[in-house]
Amino acid sequence: MICAPCCGTYREVTIDCVGTCPHLLASRRHDRPTAAPEAPPIAPEVEISERFLHSQRGLLMALNLAIGDYRGKHPGLVDADLRAALEGLVRTLATRRAGILYESRPLGEFAAGLFEALLAAWRRYQEDARRELLPEAPRESDFERAVVLLARMAQAHGNGRPRSRRALSLLAPPELMRAAGRAAEPAPLLITP
Repeated sequence: MICAPCCGTYREVTIDCVGTCPHLLASRRHDRPTAAPEAPPIAPEVEISERFLHSQRGLLMALNLAIGDYRGKHPGLVDADLRAALEGLVRTLATRRAGILYESRPLGEFAAGLFEALLAAWRRYQEDARRELLPEAPRESDFERAVVLLARMAQAHGNGRPRSRRALSLLAPPELMRAAGRAAEPAPLLITP
């Protein structure tokens, strides 16, 4: 059992909270994201239209499932890893667009693994599209827009706590993971009566 002040102070800072904790869920409804207001927007030159959101639902779902799959296999994954992986992909794709082949792989183990998982999901999505003989093959610019959208969402919905999984819960919610047959959350670390 943990007291309310300690829960509020150390939640997602030194305590790995379980995603189903009612106190954590309540805090997410009431806390405002604390993304640094001075942080520049991610890839402001990339426009994401309503049409893109509708036409690329399959790609966005494939990327969300990749995040959920990686999250299910690596319960230590936190929002900082998610942001590092997505921002590394954004930089990598921006340099490709400029004609330079350079990977901006993040340093952390989980972030680098998620970076690779998202690239693998993109390759699988392209292969599936080719096999199904779609009228229009997915373009790398679509992948870049999707990654920028996910990175902007992770930036906007993070709460700045080192062990936070708030943005992860938005992008790879437990319902989506259960629907895909994946484990939703790691076993609880705290036992409460």
